[in-house]
Amino acid sequence: MAIVLGTNSGFVKIRPTTNPSGTSFIADNFATYFKCTTPYGTIKVTEIGVYIATAWEDTTLEIGIYTSDGNPDSLINKEVYDLTSSGWKIAPMELTLSSNTDYWLAFQIDNTGNATRADKTGLSGGVLKQNTATTLLERPSNPNINHSNTICAIYALYTAHPVIKGIRTIQGVSTIEM
Repeated sequence: MAIVLGTNSGFVKIRPTTNPSGTSFIADNFATYFKCTTPYGTIKVTEIGVYIATAWEDTTLEIGIYTSDGNPDSLINKEVYDLTSSGWKIAPMELTLSSNTDYWLAFQIDNTGNATRADKTGLSGGVLKQNTATTLLERPSNPNINHSNTICAIYALYTAHPVIKGIRTIQGVSTIEM
């Protein structure tokens, strides 16, 4: 399988379970930020996950979501995870996000002796940024590595809040269409 926006990258409705088979990149001793846009309608994020291609030793993984001002701005929520192996790393998260709005899905992995790697792939318009030599998932003043036209295997699982289309009255009984 490949890394596909809306399937195993960005905002997804179904949790990915298979290896995304992207190009691995060094992720330890970095904070990595992936810009993506929420779908239309208010959404509730229930978990966040990132695919770790290789993990050689126990370390700490932080996963979070930022607002956007063009770069990652305010950290809305984050979860800390003990990273002990490769594969999908999933953390529960309860968060309501606005419709059609840019956010940054982010993760940070502490420095390890052998390189810990995540997966990425090329996609026109994708924006992936990194800050080097960081041990915290924190707001970067200016991410110092930019990967244009790139996405990575990080996702936020969501459920959509129903959108009320209108109200109809039939013989004095009101109904709501969803």
